[in-house]
Amino acid sequence: MPKYVCEHDYTRESFSQQLPPANMVPPPLPDHSFAVYVSGNTGVPPSLDFYETHLLHRPRSERFRTIHADSPPSFDATGDFMNLSRLYEDALLAGPERPCLIVDEDVLTYRQLHKTTLANARALQCLGVCPGDRVAFHMGNRLDIAPLCFGCFYIGAVAAPLRCCDTAPELARAISDCGAKILVIGKEQLHTLPAVREQSSGLEQCFVIGGDPAGKVPSWEEQTLGGACDPPPPHVSADNDPAVVIDSPTGADVPNSATHSAHSLACRARDYAATLKLAGDTRFLTAATLCHGAHLAGLLLPIALCGGAVICSRNQEPHAMHWLMRRWRPTYANLPPGLLRAMLDAPGFDPALYAGLTALYVDGDKIPPDLDSDYAAKTGGQLRKAADMSKCGG
Repeated sequence: MPKYVCEHDYTRESFSQQLPPANMVPPPLPDHSFAVYVSGNTGVPPSLDFYETHLLHRPRSERFRTIHADSPPSFDATGDFMNLSRLYEDALLAGPERPCLIVDEDVLTYRQLHKTTLANARALQCLGVCPGDRVAFHMGNRLDIAPLCFGCFYIGAVAAPLRCCDTAPELARAISDCGAKILVIGKEQLHTLPAVREQSSGLEQCFVIGGDPAGKVPSWEEQTLGGACDPPPPHVSADNDPAVVIDSPTGADVPNSATHSAHSLACRARDYAATLKLAGDTRFLTAATLCHGAHLAGLLLPIALCGGAVICSRNQEPHAMHWLMRRWRPTYANLPPGLLRAMLDAPGFDPALYAGLTALYVDGDKIPPDLDSDYAAKTGGQLRKAADMSKCGG
């Protein structure tokens, strides 16, 4: 397996086959240098912008890192430098070209995730977003959701994802309730924007991902390409600093949002990764819409922590799920019982698609009593009750 040593003091970059002894004491590092040791089947390490942005802003004691590609994630949710964008740090170092998020045929690697996270963080900073400010986003499954979310974490802003199935009054109430001044919306949801703007209080700026045919709403892609602001240093979060606002469906006029801290989300991600035994080769298929705080916290964060990939679709139909299984060969899946039933009964059902699943979790409380036996008869596997995959803890 290739092993690399990367030492950088702004004048040199070197790679070596020699790793330090296991008991090596971290070397004394000047103000503008760091040392990173990467071992395992990693491929080529990330470019130096990762090390510069993630390591040089830390205390000197944290600038000496040893990363093992096949070891469990080492993210410390109680460290002196707490930032949720660090969840994918070991994954990026160990396998920068591994997929992080797959939406149909579109793939976002960890290297691309990091690059676009910094671009989103810079764009938010240029708009005057400060730590603690709320940023709402409303879109279907698309690659943009991950870097936008991590971009919020990077600068200490609070991500406020909104459910795609909400009506305009429900969206307006959720935006007003969380206090968001910025909304990033997918082009497929643009039809709700006029009513949302009219009915929400405090919303100041709106951007669209994917383009506005009428040309009236500014493009978020153009905003992230702007270079007026330098990339900010990662925000250092306290344990109780808010990170995600999750809105629950209780009607358009009833506020019911919950704010979750960076510390609680980090601990939850670490617990999920350990409980489900997630690893760098994990490919987790979900029928969920990721633009929801619970799904981001309960699925995307633990998968990013372990270096695996989330697989989802813009189309939650049986044929779309089977296409994803055939194309990407997931190792885990989390599906609602109604969709799983339709998949089992679909024309041309192929049990071989399910053979590679380590576990298939069924989400929801209303699981038909015969679903487990039917699944076993058709695939030879056993269903598991979803371990709160759609919840994110306190």
